[in-house]
Amino acid sequence: AQYTGGPAFLVYYSPAFLRQSVGDALTALRVLAEVYRAARTLFPLEQAESDGPTGTVTVHIDQLKAAGAAKDLCTTGAAEGQVWLLVRTSDHEASVQGLSLFEDAIIMAPSEPHRVLRLGKPLLAPPLLTTPLLGASKDAAKDAACSSGRVVPLSDPVQAGRGKIVLPTLVPRVATCQ
Repeated sequence: AQYTGGPAFLVYYSPAFLRQSVGDALTALRVLAEVYRAARTLFPLEQAESDGPTGTVTVHIDQLKAAGAAKDLCTTGAAEGQVWLLVRTSDHEASVQGLSLFEDAIIMAPSEPHRVLRLGKPLLAPPLLTTPLLGASKDAAKDAACSSGRVVPLSDPVQAGRGKIVLPTLVPRVATCQ
């Protein structure tokens, strides 16, 4: 089923947030997906009355970006009592706000509609396996993968079987040996 309508989301500082988490981009994308999920609950999908757009909501994540890399947010944030909320500030804006549970004796939730962002260890990306194929030139990768034998592209599903070098699904599959 195809859905039309809106509002669309413009997440300020998302490129900068991704850049500072370049070493763990999958976790950063998962954090942004959590922001988008929370935004959709605060701003539900509405059918467009015409073929035109129904509007844009600006989501500010400057506090999230300032807090550091996505991996740090997911590993140390909860342990240090950091809670992240997406707060609806107007009909066309929302912002991520951090609350520290250990700073104040009384924590007041915002009076505006808000959602708690579930940022924690479940969002962490699994570590990638290191192989000689990563970061090597094409010829060096072939030499490292096979001291003897024929190199077969993994794009051929018939050849992907036993005796092959298997790389994680997140890493491009370059070649394998026969």
